[in-house]
Amino acid sequence: NWVLKRRHRRVAKMGRVLVYPSTGFGLSSKDDDGYYRMAWDLYTQGFNLKDTDELPEAPNTDVIMIFNLPTGLADDQRKSLLEFIREGGGLLVLFDRSRKQNVDRLNDLLEEFGIRFNKTAIRGSGDYEMDKAHPLGKEISRFSLSRPLTIELERPAMEVASWGQFGGFKCVMAASKLGQGRVVAIGDDWPFRNHDYWKNGHYEVIRASMNWLSVGFNLGPLGREEGMASLRHQLMILRDEVEEMKRENKKLTNKIQALNGEKLRIDALRRIVQIEADVKKAETGVTKLGRYNMDADLAQAVLEACRSRITETYDIFDHNPRVAQGQAEAVSAIVDSLMEVISRRRVQVAAKDEEVEQEWG
Repeated sequence: NWVLKRRHRRVAKMGRVLVYPSTGFGLSSKDDDGYYRMAWDLYTQGFNLKDTDELPEAPNTDVIMIFNLPTGLADDQRKSLLEFIREGGGLLVLFDRSRKQNVDRLNDLLEEFGIRFNKTAIRGSGDYEMDKAHPLGKEISRFSLSRPLTIELERPAMEVASWGQFGGFKCVMAASKLGQGRVVAIGDDWPFRNHDYWKNGHYEVIRASMNWLSVGFNLGPLGREEGMASLRHQLMILRDEVEEMKRENKKLTNKIQALNGEKLRIDALRRIVQIEADVKKAETGVTKLGRYNMDADLAQAVLEACRSRITETYDIFDHNPRVAQGQAEAVSAIVDSLMEVISRRRVQVAAKDEEVEQEWG
């Protein structure tokens, strides 16, 4: 009685997991290529696993684990699965890179969450890194896969783990949300088979993923142990929401900074255009310099230098708008000085013309 009570309490603590499709090796098989160790580990963590060869239209489960989509989902199946996740269900996808012919079918489903598998597996040397900005990244201390497929992301999907070196990292594990539900996608299932499950912390990845996906279950009446588990789940929810708010705040800050920077660029460009117009206006005044006893050739040379500097200003504007504006302001100072001299000479000539006119009556 004590053993059975303990067993039922464990199963009720976390939730039900439906595996699709049946692995072929069997969840209960001890074959080295099966998933017996993963199934048993999750059972001891409080999950109850069952497998199926047909996705039900109304899944009676809490988390669905998908290894492959051997056939495309019918419209009603896809709609039912998306609705299951929106209402709080979890989806864990472990995709075998050897089944690349089925990637498109899987992507048709995952695109709803901003996740898309590429068909090319990674090769060569590199390191795996966890993104600590996501709650899953904080829960996994070690991470490694075996030539996984890379993943392309769009909002609301987020990177959890990546592979690469020298800054050229590519996503290999992603997480996303839809309504009240959550999704985790990993570009390889091989490390989670029996022969590798206990190596290099692979079991940590599965445990953390299932715990994150199962947050928010309706657990019913709870004892002391289950109550503590529920509190831990609620804390995970709050921490996840806080992290999401931090990420949104950072994005808004970056957008504001970008907008402020864009305003500076626009103001600088407007100023440069205005100065260019002043140079053209000065050219009109230079044509009358002969009347004002000024060297027209010298003035033309000065304006030609100004035009050349304005051209250089446009060339460097994209890279450094502040420097470009500084150069334009220097040109403006020269043009203003030239126009001031022309204005004074014009006044002098006008006064002299008036004096001559008075003298000749």
